[in-house]
This record gives sequence, C-alpha cells and structure tokens, in this order.
Amino acid sequence: FGACNHFAWNQPSRDPAIIFPLMKKAGIGWTRDEILWKDYEAAKGVYQLKPYHERFLTLSAENDIKTLLILCFGNELYTKTNNSVPITDEELEAFGKFCYNLVKDTKGRVFAFEYWNEFDHHTVGVDYKYYAPLAKTTYENIKKANPEARAVGITAAGTGLSLIKTAFDMGAYSHMEDVSYH
Repeated sequence: FGACNHFAWNQPSRDPAIIFPLMKKAGIGWTRDEILWKDYEAAKGVYQLKPYHERFLTLSAENDIKTLLILCFGNELYTKTNNSVPITDEELEAFGKFCYNLVKDTKGRVFAFEYWNEFDHHTVGVDYKYYAPLAKTTYENIKKANPEARAVGITAAGTGLSLIKTAFDMGAYSHMEDVSYH
C-alpha cells in the first residue's frame, strides 16, 4: 500500500516527521510525491534538491518507506508557464535533462518515477498526442540515469481512458513498465 503525501509542496500540515512514522505503523510501505521541475532547476542547468526534498527523502528511508516520485510540470525557464507541458524539441530536451539529473541525484533513495501527474486533468486543452513524446523522453532519461528504477506512465485522473488509448495507439506503452490510473 502507498500514500500520496505531496511533501514537495513544503506545507507545515504535511510534516514527514509525523506522517512517515504513522504510515510505517499502519503498514504503508510506499509514498508518492513529486519534485517539481521549477523547484529542482531554478536556474538553467543548475539542478539541486531543496532542503525539504532532502528531508522527506531521508525520513522516508529512515522509516523503511519506498518513494515513487512524479516528474512533472513545466518550468518557465523553458515552457510558457510552470504548468505547461513540454512539447517542442527544445522543451522536451530540457525536461529530459531535468529527469536524468533528478533520477541520478535520487538513485538508491527513489525506486519508481511517474511521468507527469494527471496529464488528462492538469493539461486542459493540450492534445493527448503530446503524451507519447513526453513518455519517450522521460523513460529514456530515467533508464539512462538508473536502469533499475521503475518507469510509471499515463497517471490519468479518472477520465483518462481516452488518454490511455491515444498514448497506446502512439506507442507510448513501450516507454513505461507500469500504468498509474487514479
């Protein structure tokens, strides 16, 4: 079993020092969280975990809870907004570098990575055809940085059957080992 905690939002009500021991006591063995692209790469080409990222990753390990990280959302250094999907070749290349560096920097502490979060929900107006190139870029960079990491795709939010169909029709299934459906 797992729980999605959103510690990356760094809110006082979501304290991993309180929540992880409770999860461990309840037999919950996985946490799902994200480290946002804009937070990890605040300046072009400079990749750095924030202290609160380090804290939740350390506390997760100390409590024997495995971590699944979501690789998500835009970065105004490259995309139109901090929520924009990378769709151009340049944006995808930058997103791929973010993925590679984050996976490399968390190797041994993070065991699985999801691509984006609820693509069908957080990208209103974005054609689903953009998911397949995003999946390919993300998968390749995860595996280049850590071949043992699990690659989790789709991450659809309840209405995602058309996203799944479109992504699979475009071959995205070959760029993931698991599918997340909320």
